Amino acid sequence: MNIVSMRDNRYDAILHMVTAADGASKFYAALSNEARYESIEEAVTKDKKLREAYMGHKKWIFIDNKVSTFEQKINRAKQEVQKFLGHVGGTSFYKKFLLKKATVRSMR
Repeated sequence: MNIVSMRDNRYDAILHMVTAADGASKFYAALSNEARYESIEEAVTKDKKLREAYMGHKKWIFIDNKVSTFEQKINRAKQEVQKFLGHVGGTSFYKKFLLKKATVRSMR
């Protein structure tokens, strides 16, 4: 077995969420997290290596940091997972209502 065969046959899909250190470094540095032991540069380097390792997969999903908040990034990841599972429609929706202006009736 080779690496490409293992990558392509082991996983149904790959969801790669780019580290905050790459493109959202203010969030990476601002949060105190005991699990983080890499510097920003080390985190970016490791993230790029992971990206290269999995990017050939036919269902490779890439979630970058081109959003305003972490919640938006999570929502995008949820939408991609829902789409992969065949649940098209997303995780949020908006309703619009058309209101008709009432006519004023005189009281007698």
